Amino acid sequence: MTPTLTTVPEGLTTAEVTEARNRHGRNELPVARPPSILARVGVQLRDPLIVVLLTAMVVTAALRDVSDLIVILLVIVLNTTVGVVQELRADRAVAALRRMAAPSAPGPPRRHRRVRPGR
Repeated sequence: MTPTLTTVPEGLTTAEVTEARNRHGRNELPVARPPSILARVGVQLRDPLIVVLLTAMVVTAALRDVSDLIVILLVIVLNTTVGVVQELRADRAVAALRRMAAPSAPGPPRRHRRVRPGR
C-alpha cells in the first residue's frame, strides 16, 4: 500500500525540501559512465567483418605471406581506430546536446521566482 501524500498550493518549504533531499537524494537520473577506450576497441574487434579479417590474417600468417598479412593488419587497425574515434565524437556530441537541452523548472513562488537548472 502506498502512503497518502498531502500537498498544499504553496509547495514545500525550504526546510522540507532540504529534509527530503537529505533523506532521498536529488531528483535526478543516474549518469552512466562511458565505456573505456579498451572496451570500445573490444567492441570494434567483435564486428563480424573484423572477425573475418582476423581469421584471414591467421590463415595468411600460417601461409607465411608477409605482405598480405601486413595489409590485413593495417586494415584492421585503421578500421578499429576510425570506429573508436567516431564513437568518441558521437559521445561528445550527445553530451553537448544534453547540456544544450538541460531542462529548467521555476522555483517556488515565495518572495521572487527563480528558475533552477534541471539535473
